[in-house]
Amino acid sequence: MLSFQNPSALWLLTTLAVPVILHLLHRQKLQTIVFPTTRFLRLAQIPRDGRQKLNNILLLILRMATMAAVILLIAKPTYTKRIKLLDEDDKTAVIVLDTSASMATQDYLEQAKNIAEDTAKSLKNWKLAAVIADNAGNLFTTPSTNHDDALKLINDAKYSYLHGKHRKPIEKALALLGNASTKSLILISDFQYGDWAEKLEIVPDDVKLELKPTTPKQPRNNVAITQVDSRELGNQKIQSIVTLRNFTPTTQSRTVTVTTPGNTPQQAKVTLNPHALARTAFVFDKHSNDGQAKATIDHDDYPIDDQIDFWTIGFPPLKALVVAENENDEQLIYLEKTFNATAEQAQAAFDTKIASVDTLDDDIVQTQNIIAILSCATELDNTTWPKLKAFLENGGLLIVTPGDSPAADLATLKNAGWDIAQANAIAKPIAKNASLGIAPIDQDSPFAQIFKDHEKHDLFTFPIRKHVRLKTNANTTTLIKSLDNLPLAIQHRHKQGNLVFFAFAFDRSWSDFPLTNSFLPLIRELVAALVPQNQGKKRFPCGQVIQDKNGNLIDTTKPSLAKLDDLYIEITPDYTESSIDTINLDDARKLLVAGGQSVASIADDPAQPKQFHKLCAFLAIAFFATELIVSAYSDKTRRRQKITTTT
Repeated sequence: MLSFQNPSALWLLTTLAVPVILHLLHRQKLQTIVFPTTRFLRLAQIPRDGRQKLNNILLLILRMATMAAVILLIAKPTYTKRIKLLDEDDKTAVIVLDTSASMATQDYLEQAKNIAEDTAKSLKNWKLAAVIADNAGNLFTTPSTNHDDALKLINDAKYSYLHGKHRKPIEKALALLGNASTKSLILISDFQYGDWAEKLEIVPDDVKLELKPTTPKQPRNNVAITQVDSRELGNQKIQSIVTLRNFTPTTQSRTVTVTTPGNTPQQAKVTLNPHALARTAFVFDKHSNDGQAKATIDHDDYPIDDQIDFWTIGFPPLKALVVAENENDEQLIYLEKTFNATAEQAQAAFDTKIASVDTLDDDIVQTQNIIAILSCATELDNTTWPKLKAFLENGGLLIVTPGDSPAADLATLKNAGWDIAQANAIAKPIAKNASLGIAPIDQDSPFAQIFKDHEKHDLFTFPIRKHVRLKTNANTTTLIKSLDNLPLAIQHRHKQGNLVFFAFAFDRSWSDFPLTNSFLPLIRELVAALVPQNQGKKRFPCGQVIQDKNGNLIDTTKPSLAKLDDLYIEITPDYTESSIDTINLDDARKLLVAGGQSVASIADDPAQPKQFHKLCAFLAIAFFATELIVSAYSDKTRRRQKITTTT
């Protein structure tokens, strides 16, 4: 349908009569020629209408066309393709409501329901359907001009504990749109980044897509309990280490409460730096073999990850292998004593073995959780290091202390594939009776919680007689450093496992560290932080498919505990939903639309208008230029005729 943005300019079309009038009034001037006699001239009868004929019709047409093009340019013509009128049944919209776990934030789900209701009101003459994004798209209504069923499904919706996977719900919505001539897809969500970062490209360009986000009432804050690791200590004690993560850019404080069978709940207050982890430990009496426990923190904007159920039983002993050059090595005695300690403050339930450098076969290495190479790295043959590399890749913890030549030890590790540091020299005290010391522990270190008050621990007072001056590489993390800011213990992550290199050996020629009260807790925390906590139990996020040996499915739709044969299972929240980051709506649209095309929203006019003002400008210029050429040619022709006549 043709329309004009400035229709009043069309009155100027009446001026097209002006060139016609001018042509009609135009008369050629008669040229008087003096003849000596007229007797040889014949009389000629001039037609009566000869003076009224239009002269040079082509010029007239071009001038009128130029004027018409200019007038249309001013009027700005627009053409809108007329769409065939449809019945009300031919316009269909589907609302997809996100009910992933992140929609439990603040009042997001209630906001989403209100948005859906307002949207339904604006679609009064449309067929409407609803799909609940429950990962499978199994909850839906069929399109109908009666919106009651769709709104009831939406109003009855509850958030799930699952990570948002929107491919199947959107595919279901597109199937419900069917062959409708006008199709609209409306997505209502918080558009949390983890849910919408997948590149789907499934919405065709004939579907009008609208993204309707929920909005936070105030800046979101969220701290999550990400895991609880429990181990049996000596004297019928159980230790539970609670790990928290701050997902916000501001410092947060939380009170952690841990409840275990037969014990009074214990509490501890933890402060977390922005985007940081923190750990706090609890020790309980072991009263029963039930082992089902719970940890909670103060509720915040996202309550799902503020509680976690965990097992305090079902953990077989960790297998530790201590490797030394000879069985009388002083380090071996101290470390073996640590692993076999039964005191309350020590980490118990270790199955410790002693090995020499020439007895490390593959069966022994791959069955261990911890391997300590005590000042004998250069003594291991080349066939042993691939075994240790596979050990790390499977989640093991490898502890290495320096020998007589620390540079050679680090070169051996480099040849094995771990270029972690260079040994510059041996650092020793300057004064005769002086010693080196350890600096306060950084907050990001796994030892930060137990050694946060450095004045109360002998970790910071024992003498260090010498240590390796390490120059670390970018792929390492410093766990402990000296007062001179030199690394004393560094960590390197290799796939699922960890390599820890100490800058001093565990004997008295290097330091008195093995004699301190801090030696046992430090090794304990090192193991708790770096050994994967999956011995005897497994953690799965909500939604993970788990079957028993008979093929029966275990319910993983919400956090819970389960026992599968001899395996203790913890179903935990999916922590990708804990993030407060959201995706830009334009980016989300590109990820959804097939081929990356841009899709208009439902509010857009389905018939996109085409404007012709540029065409009118081009035609005006073209007509005017043609008129100049024709006019010049006509004048030139008349001049030639005049010359011929005169001659």
